[in-house]
Amino acid sequence: MALQKLRNRINVKGGGLLQLRQLKPTPSDTFLDVGFLQSTGIEDTHDMILSKDERGFLVDYVSGGEEPVLKCVLKQSGIDEINLIKNAEGIYYEAYYKVKLASGSFQEVDIPLCKIKTGPTLNFAAATERTIDLEIHMLTVVATTSITRNPTGYNMDPNVNPFYVLVENANALGPPADTASAVATLVY
Repeated sequence: MALQKLRNRINVKGGGLLQLRQLKPTPSDTFLDVGFLQSTGIEDTHDMILSKDERGFLVDYVSGGEEPVLKCVLKQSGIDEINLIKNAEGIYYEAYYKVKLASGSFQEVDIPLCKIKTGPTLNFAAATERTIDLEIHMLTVVATTSITRNPTGYNMDPNVNPFYVLVENANALGPPADTASAVATLVY
């Protein structure tokens, strides 16, 4: 770990690209751009368990479960975006998010298995810009051994993090190139 004071590690995030492709019920190899984003964030929350000895002293603090969610606010609120959320029940996706940092490097997140929270919230108000909240819940992959991807920067060890892969490079890797059916077989 190389934690230190460096001005080039102060990053303006945002302006990213979010793409989805369907894995199940019908695999699609094409990643589709969800449109302009107002904001994007990952909430990787853990249910923490306090482990105390018989005297009541804290002896450990461990994760009892993890529930990562990618939350986006879509600036586009047309029928296609509404239908994406409205008709998401029973559909499994792979998600890819890329953002360029102020340093010129790229951070990319690949979520090999996820579902969209169904049910859009639509607001209609005068003189406002309507946005739509999009919640993508990351699902654990079923593989018990390392998963080899294309490009290899998205290789995954499900014993370390079974939900997503985050990489940072000078050049963007781009969305995964494996076929959707191959990914579905590995992670579903």
